[in-house]
Amino acid sequence: MFIELIGVQFENKGAELMLLAILQRLKPEFPRARFVLAPREGDYEKRAILGLYQKFEGKPGSGGLVETLFGLIPERYRKRYGIVGNREVSFVLDVSGFAYSDQWGLEKTREAATAAREWKKQGTPLVLLPQAFGPFTSDRIKREFESIANCSSLVFPRDSVSYGHVTGLLGESPKIVQSPDFTIGVEGIRPLKPQTGRIAIIPNIRMIDKTSSGKSEEYLPFLELCIRRLAEEGENPFLLVHGGKADFRLAEEIKESCGFKLEIERESDPLRLKGIIGTCKGMIGSRFHGLVSALSQGVPALAIGWSHKYEMLFRDFDFPEGILPLETDEPGLLEKLEVFTDPGRVGNIRERLDAAKKRNLEQVEDMWQKVIELIRLKEEPTPGN
Repeated sequence: MFIELIGVQFENKGAELMLLAILQRLKPEFPRARFVLAPREGDYEKRAILGLYQKFEGKPGSGGLVETLFGLIPERYRKRYGIVGNREVSFVLDVSGFAYSDQWGLEKTREAATAAREWKKQGTPLVLLPQAFGPFTSDRIKREFESIANCSSLVFPRDSVSYGHVTGLLGESPKIVQSPDFTIGVEGIRPLKPQTGRIAIIPNIRMIDKTSSGKSEEYLPFLELCIRRLAEEGENPFLLVHGGKADFRLAEEIKESCGFKLEIERESDPLRLKGIIGTCKGMIGSRFHGLVSALSQGVPALAIGWSHKYEMLFRDFDFPEGILPLETDEPGLLEKLEVFTDPGRVGNIRERLDAAKKRNLEQVEDMWQKVIELIRLKEEPTPGN
């Protein structure tokens, strides 16, 4: 059985962490299943290490031509090189994280809807694993997302706002179930060089290209202010890259603007990256899964976000005061930074984070059980076969 994963990648460490979470949970349940990814430039070696098969595909909507070309490849060569065609896929898991929304525009939603209709036509179940959805104000995006959801067997909005956006379009349905991020229970690998007692700063290029012009212009100066105030308080902040090349360039720009020695840490393995975060005293970040990695390990964090998913994450972890708006003035910022320095507050926060993690893990396991049950139905042979 071939299970295709869409929306995952290796440059964004959060997306790669979701990929590893899926493999950790589903491979033991389905040892004979093979997992398939559409190839992206530069990711062959990483896919090979994980034993992932390659999807043979073209532009969405070109299914007939692609299948014709695929049929010209002898089966022995397809098996030899690990190439899988669309009609060989038995099950599809969409792990996009956050793609279907006005903030990302029409293209992503339209392409996904075209693919969803093709899967529906050939009887391939599609599940939207926990992710953020909406808002949907564009009529065209609404129509395309409705098509995706109607072609799906299960839809898991990651938070109550996303759930409201989905049910606002489709109405209540047993197949629409709210469930938190599923990387919460993934264990990080402790680094050889722990960052004990230090505060990580995780920038995100999306804060510049996905926010209004006013907010995007405020972002870097505000991060620099946070870093300076931490240094003045005797802390030892460092920059941690959780995205790709664009995030690294952003970190270099911040380092240069700060005017004092500031380390930049990079780690290509998302499990080791999560391990680094787990050793920190705290974090100020804008990468969603960097924040998940902090909160799920009891590390106090402050979030500077660009969508509703950040606020909802912190509510899920019973730590709503961890949201750090860009318009926060200096007195307000100093008060926020006490989540790292006030022993009483730190202890209380850690207790809340640990209790919330247990609740969230129960919901994540409920989600997996629904997915596993659905895959088993597809795995079972039909009568007479």
